[in-house]
Amino acid sequence: MGTGYLLANILTDIKPVLDKLFLVTGTDFTCYRPNTIRRRINRRVAATGSSSLQSYANNLDSLPGEYNLLLSSLTIKYTMFFRDPWVYSILESYLKKIIGPARSAPVTIWSAACSTGEEAYSLAALLYSLTGAGHPGARVAGTDIDPEAIKYASYGSYAKVMPSSIPQTPWSKYFIDRPNAIEPWQILRHMVEFMPMDLLSKSAPFLLANIFPGGCDVIFCRNVLIYMNREAQARVLSLCADMLRPNGLLVLGTGETVPRPSALALEMINSKARIFRKITKREALPCSADLLSKSSSYWGSAL
Repeated sequence: MGTGYLLANILTDIKPVLDKLFLVTGTDFTCYRPNTIRRRINRRVAATGSSSLQSYANNLDSLPGEYNLLLSSLTIKYTMFFRDPWVYSILESYLKKIIGPARSAPVTIWSAACSTGEEAYSLAALLYSLTGAGHPGARVAGTDIDPEAIKYASYGSYAKVMPSSIPQTPWSKYFIDRPNAIEPWQILRHMVEFMPMDLLSKSAPFLLANIFPGGCDVIFCRNVLIYMNREAQARVLSLCADMLRPNGLLVLGTGETVPRPSALALEMINSKARIFRKITKREALPCSADLLSKSSSYWGSAL
């Protein structure tokens, strides 16, 4: 019995909702962990006062704005400025080597699944601290599956949820700490651009090739893979590997890894921070199924 059959049965109750969402938004959530998706759908069932999941699915088309609310509910928005500051400190040491004294080409960073943008602005602050005005082409692109999160990120003003919503780091000085909000310096806002993008969509490689025609020096894809099944993880990792320049860096979450780095022309250079570097030659891989089967020892069952 294949995993496709098992997955289809596990998704039976929520599949009508996911099918409708896909038709309206083009976003396929069947590649994400079913239990996580189910919990979030059930929250919308309760929020709309629907009597059951089936009733919610039947009435989706007649609930004003519900597709956007559902899409927003299904996406993960846990983010903050300089999350795990020690990771940024380690990244800084590697970035210095990439930039070097003779670097003239623009330095490019991609914040994948950037949510509301705190991570992208944090990366811009780090990059600006190393390049300043000497590299006017230095830029950060933030992408996320949720258009509403991207709108919020583009606005660039973050309401405080505590006395200080930004940790004290060497790069915090590039943010304005207002009484009720945190705002990045204007120069950071000029360095960062945001756009909606589904990492698993067929159009993602083409959109990224347009954004980064020369590839990326750094890709931040932290705490995204843990919500996907193994097939989706493999697709995203391959996309990231293809977008990296030689010696470019892929940074994952501390609970994530690349099951077989050499198959993607990657090597781990910092196990604590989960930083991988692009090498020049990709190891021959017999078939994609081999990569997925070897990944199971780390990721566990996708079901």
